[in-house]
Amino acid sequence: VNMALYNDEHEALCTHCGSDDIVPLDGKYAYTANSKYQAYRCNGCKSVLRGNRNQGTGNKLTRVL
Repeated sequence: VNMALYNDEHEALCTHCGSDDIVPLDGKYAYTANSKYQAYRCNGCKSVLRGNRNQGTGNKLTRVL
């Protein structure tokens, strides 16, 4: 369940726990076949997330498995 879908108050929310306490991981990136995305960590549940914009700060996050 994407917990961020249930809250419209903040731009970036953890998709796992819904927390807005997200910090970028400096120098860390999540890679896909076509792009490189900034990695983030949720301080609430310690999940690693990535932004949705290629090499930039996104307002939506995706959980990295």
